[in-house]
Amino acid sequence: MELNELLNGRDAMWKGSNINAVRGRFSSQETPSTRVISQNVMSPEQDILKENVDFLITSLKSVDSLTVILFKAKVISQVDRKEILQSREEKERKEVFVEKLTTLVDSATFGTFLDALQKTGQEELSESLKKQLGMHQVAQHVAWLS
Repeated sequence: MELNELLNGRDAMWKGSNINAVRGRFSSQETPSTRVISQNVMSPEQDILKENVDFLITSLKSVDSLTVILFKAKVISQVDRKEILQSREEKERKEVFVEKLTTLVDSATFGTFLDALQKTGQEELSESLKKQLGMHQVAQHVAWLS
């Protein structure tokens, strides 16, 4: 089996995953977004986001522009957007934003998130997440082949 076949099979298997909680501190309720699918398996992209919750909260610049970009790209819903932007404190907006990301971003929308980071001047964070995803995928494929 060729690597591309493995990757395509993996993508089909992981598509539409759901996390109900991140680090146990976020709500276990599903978001109102229609993107949430109730499978218990996370995509590699969700794994990367979950593993980097604290890093994302401290590293993200203002999430206001990111929220607008991801709303326009239909990654987050109007309800999600309002929940993120209603907080007065920037740290709280970041926490809500990252919680939403870990639930809504999957294999199909991770690239949109990385593009949004690039558009908002957060190229280093985008590149860091891309590298982590690449390493994560290689490790999964090696483990799968073993």
